[in-house]
Amino acid sequence: MESDRISKWLSIGANLAVLASIVFLALEIRQNTEMTRAQITLGRSQNNIALADMQANSDYLPGIIAKAASGDELAPSERYRFNAHLRALLRMYDNDLQQYNQGLLGENIPRTIPRLINNWIVGNPYGRRYWERNKTSFSDEFVTLADSVIAENADAEAD
Repeated sequence: MESDRISKWLSIGANLAVLASIVFLALEIRQNTEMTRAQITLGRSQNNIALADMQANSDYLPGIIAKAASGDELAPSERYRFNAHLRALLRMYDNDLQQYNQGLLGENIPRTIPRLINNWIVGNPYGRRYWERNKTSFSDEFVTLADSVIAENADAEAD
């Protein structure tokens, strides 16, 4: 009889320990998720800062971007540099969109992506040319978003 009582108390204690472990594990997972989101946000910020720094401090890139935006003729080496820069920029935003779609950015919708598409693709003849030739190398979600922004702007210009 005494051993049954001890066994019941040990069983209750073990169950409470399991329950406490599950609660602790849930809290750890939540904290880890929050830390991951913070790291992703930090990484996005660092990427944007590095990109802005490169654009501002490059000896050649600001001139190339300005020429491309105005539709002036780019030399082959300038086209290469412009395309490489645009590819990196679009990859960064494609990655942001993928992270958002996977729920890794929380409620932070990457609102800058349509504006980026307007600036770099819709409003830039070299950007449009690059996009039409290379869009298949980006995720389906990004292509759909970019093409819809491009179509919206084409519709707005037709009005």
